[in-house]
Amino acid sequence: LLVRYESFLKAQDEIGVVELTSSQYRERARDVVKQEIERQQLYVTQSKNRYERTQEALERALIEEKKFSRLQENHTVETKRIEALTEQNQLDELALLQFGRGRMI
Repeated sequence: LLVRYESFLKAQDEIGVVELTSSQYRERARDVVKQEIERQQLYVTQSKNRYERTQEALERALIEEKKFSRLQENHTVETKRIEALTEQNQLDELALLQFGRGRMI
């Protein structure tokens, strides 16, 4: 009985050491995974912030582009209107000149 008891204690010590080592390994592995998760969360947060800043910059650029396009379009319309008025005035002057010449003949 004493021999069986000693072998039982020896086996229990060996199993206890194995369980302790296994437990420590699991805890270390859990810590490594937790650190990796925290690192990835930081990376995701940084990426999200960079994305939001870029998105805001893009929106501002689009607004500026629309303003510029609108100003350019308004300038083109105004230029065409002025050219049309100038052409109409020249046609009126030409008509008056031709009318005046016609009266002289």
